[in-house]
Amino acid sequence: WELVEGSTRTVVFTLRTMWLRSYSAESVFAGTGADMRAVQGDTLDLTGTEPVELDVGDGSAGYSLKLSVQKASQEEDFVYGVSTIMHTYPTGGGDAYTAVLRG
Repeated sequence: WELVEGSTRTVVFTLRTMWLRSYSAESVFAGTGADMRAVQGDTLDLTGTEPVELDVGDGSAGYSLKLSVQKASQEEDFVYGVSTIMHTYPTGGGDAYTAVLRG
C-alpha cells in the first residue's frame, strides 16, 4: 500500500498476483484469447468458490478485485496482473489496520 500524496487517511493498494490460467470454475479466466482464456490487456473479475476480495481491516465492505492482465501464457499456464484499490480510512478509528485478501 501507499499513502496518497496530500492525504493522511487515503491509501492505494496495488496487488500483483499470478494465477493458473487453466483454472476453471465456469469462466473465471475467460478472455479474448484464441482459446477463450485471458490474455494481456483483458480485465477479469476474480472469483473462485467465492469472490476474491480485499478486506481493508476497518469494518467496511470488502473490495472485489479486478485483475488487469499484464502477462499470460497458454504454454506456461499462468495469468499475471495488477489490481488497484483506493480506500480512505475513517478518522478516530485508530492508526493500525490489517488488510487481508480473502476468497
